[in-house]
Amino acid sequence: TVLSVDIAGAVCVKKSQTIEKNDEGLMELFISLRGILIIFLIVVGFAGILIKPKIGIFYIFLVVVLREGFLLEWFRPIYDLHLPQIIIILTLISWLMHSREYPLRFNKDIALVFVFFLVVCVTRLFAGTPVFEHSVVNENLRMAVVFFLVVQLIRTPKDMRAVLWAFVGMHLFLVLRAYYFYKIDYMDIALPSYTYVDRNSFANQLATMLPIAYMLGNTTKNKDNKRAK
Repeated sequence: TVLSVDIAGAVCVKKSQTIEKNDEGLMELFISLRGILIIFLIVVGFAGILIKPKIGIFYIFLVVVLREGFLLEWFRPIYDLHLPQIIIILTLISWLMHSREYPLRFNKDIALVFVFFLVVCVTRLFAGTPVFEHSVVNENLRMAVVFFLVVQLIRTPKDMRAVLWAFVGMHLFLVLRAYYFYKIDYMDIALPSYTYVDRNSFANQLATMLPIAYMLGNTTKNKDNKRAK
């Protein structure tokens, strides 16, 4: 009995020491140059979203695209936060605050997206499973809200091109990063969700983004030619 008490006490002490070390490591990470830069970008981004809700669309795509391929390895504490949901909610609030500048627009595309979400919820109900216990439902809800915000805030072809160029730029960063890791044999990294370091993911990024980049470049070139004439 005494031995079991001693073992239990030793385990508790070891766990508390581990928690203290983790807390110290987390604090050191946040006060490092990398942590200060991340916090600064988040504060500036949140302020920018409240001032101009359109910025929220760029930040949503930025976090969603870079979360797995970059933040997971570069700054894990931010990866563990629900940043996409926070930015979506903040953008929604900012849109409501600027509703005079961005009046409500509702069309059949928005209706179809939310009908699809309702179908997903109903199928889970008929299956006898809780609706929001699976990530598929949450992802569909997030997609529907983001689509709604894009329709409300991105109103001109110029805005859409800016969003698409930003999207291409983010994926270009991930592709170059993946190519660098691949060339230095960094493929054995012990991160289960790190999906951008193998040759298949590298090729997939290129195949996805090259048509969009070509379309954007060709559209810009045609506009320049028309202006020259």
